[in-house]
Amino acid sequence: KMTSKSAHDLYQLQNMLSNDDYFKLTEQIEESFTPKTADECPKDDRAKEIISFICSVLEKYLVKFSDLHDDLLTLSTQCYKALRNMSAFSFDLQTQIACNSTSFQTAVKMLDFIQTQQVSQNDNLRKCYLSLMQFIGNNTVQNPKAQSLVWKNFEKQILHCLNSTPELSNVAAMIIYNVLLGDATKIDNHVTYILKTLETNSTKDIPYIEIIYEYYIMNWEKQLSKLYINLPSSVKLLIFEITKNMIQDERNLSATYLQFLANEFKLKSDSILKTVSSYVESIEPQEVVSLLNILASASGKESYRSCFQDDKSLFINCAFLLRAMHSMGKEGDNNFSSIQRLADLAPGRTDVEIEAHIAYGFKGQLIRLLGNLMYKNQVNQKLIREIDCVGVLLDCCNMDARNPLIMQWVILAIRNMCEDCPENQAIILEMRKESSKFTNLCEQAGIVNF
Repeated sequence: KMTSKSAHDLYQLQNMLSNDDYFKLTEQIEESFTPKTADECPKDDRAKEIISFICSVLEKYLVKFSDLHDDLLTLSTQCYKALRNMSAFSFDLQTQIACNSTSFQTAVKMLDFIQTQQVSQNDNLRKCYLSLMQFIGNNTVQNPKAQSLVWKNFEKQILHCLNSTPELSNVAAMIIYNVLLGDATKIDNHVTYILKTLETNSTKDIPYIEIIYEYYIMNWEKQLSKLYINLPSSVKLLIFEITKNMIQDERNLSATYLQFLANEFKLKSDSILKTVSSYVESIEPQEVVSLLNILASASGKESYRSCFQDDKSLFINCAFLLRAMHSMGKEGDNNFSSIQRLADLAPGRTDVEIEAHIAYGFKGQLIRLLGNLMYKNQVNQKLIREIDCVGVLLDCCNMDARNPLIMQWVILAIRNMCEDCPENQAIILEMRKESSKFTNLCEQAGIVNF
């Protein structure tokens, strides 16, 4: 196929190039010089000749590129597809292309022009832009030398492309990710911009958004910890969302990072109390909710539990926060008040409005966290008693439209509170004697067997 007739094809292509035959050039480059598999890739001197020829085509027509002639755009697209595929299938070709001075010099000039145009209004230009970026991207995969050359030549253009259509943004993000893997210091000056731009586009189908965020989360101590305080709140919320997903997927997060999240929660948790009577137009309560969801999920995992159970101040913070929310909820009809029946809703309010409130489900998650912190932990079992929070916990065991599953979390918390703890068992059993309300609760928690 390509290898058997490549010499003849190259001669034909030289004639077509001399005659400016765009259509036939495109056809022949696609047929003869665009490999579909690794076995079809040219070798040694032949590879150099083909790469050199394709680069000469791009260089010759660069001066005419601004005319945006459809046939010329199609030819340029096919040239970059050929280089893209060679880069994907062969490390040696990847290096040869990256080290060919013409290939990158021409691509830089072409990108500079394309990025001044309304790409969305010209489909042929969009295809050319995409194949060009894919060509650059394939040169960064597992090739440190090529990665360095790519970032040196295309840093500005890659960052510009990051805020584009989903397919182009994803290619730019892929390039950035591969450069990160090779030498993260090259990206140091752009981390905040990259994270912010990706967050802005997070509703689009861009898989590499999550991949890059995961990279920085996994490498918390090296980079993100130093930048976190100055990150926009929207970026922090995306970090929290992806962190929660990573925990659910059993990813191995560092204890330092998890402890930081716990400290952030302790620092900001009181802000949720500001939402008792109205929705607060502040990002801080949203951060608190996201942090609580992470802590409640992570503390239930064996690999993370001790990291949180050893934090005495976290337990105390959560217990007092629960007491405060519960007390405020009993002061009148507010956003922390328990709703045991939808009929109890105030006139004009709906269950949809309840679910939209920032504190929806918060108390349930707080109890879930407390329960996890008490699991087989005598220190925290003692603390819940000393803080006088047992009664509050029991009083929360009611159906509540504002807190789905709260009864289940209370039952679990009581079980963990009482396991191998006679002092707490005695408190619960005494309450059971005084009120029949707790009988069924005790049975569900298994306390009758203690």
